Amino acid sequence: MYEGARLSVKIKGHPYGTTPIRCAVRQRYLMSMAFYALCLHPFLRLLELKLPGIRIGCRSRPISVVDYANDVTLFVTSAADFTTIEEAIHLFKLVSGARLNPRKSKALAVGKWCTQDTFLGIAYHPSMTILGVTFWGTIKAMRETWARLTGKVRTQVKRSYALGPCLENWIRYVNTFLLSKIWYIAQILLALNTYTQQLTTATT
Repeated sequence: MYEGARLSVKIKGHPYGTTPIRCAVRQRYLMSMAFYALCLHPFLRLLELKLPGIRIGCRSRPISVVDYANDVTLFVTSAADFTTIEEAIHLFKLVSGARLNPRKSKALAVGKWCTQDTFLGIAYHPSMTILGVTFWGTIKAMRETWARLTGKVRTQVKRSYALGPCLENWIRYVNTFLLSKIWYIAQILLALNTYTQQLTTATT
């Protein structure tokens, strides 16, 4: 699909040499959708059938796989799940030629889960960020995520002073750039009163 593809780095408007691309999925390339449908989608469906998953909220069906483009998050409930994942990855490798990069992958132990070997060479981390949301193995996730978001919003508010005294520009900026990030996180993690007050003060 990407045979002969090469990458060129542009510095100050001028390209500097080229290097061959031997891995990864080219962004915004039409054939990337075909690659997803032919290779990644069957791999994800296989994992959905094999892994028991977990129930989140009021969902009637357990969730075992969450994917966004070529980023995949798996929910493991027992040590036996690692064998299932390893077999699926091996099959995926044979079909597509793609390989798992353990250095770009993370494992997060939730609750009392023992941080035993994942059999995949993936290291455990105290936290991980998925689509802008930081997850921890405990309730600390909620506090850390809102603390980081509040800090970013307050910094952006200070920078927005350059917009001048125009109230219309300020309202547009708050609604378009600041509140959109807050609404996004609020759909996933409950906002704590401490940070709600700080955000209200910063954006009013």
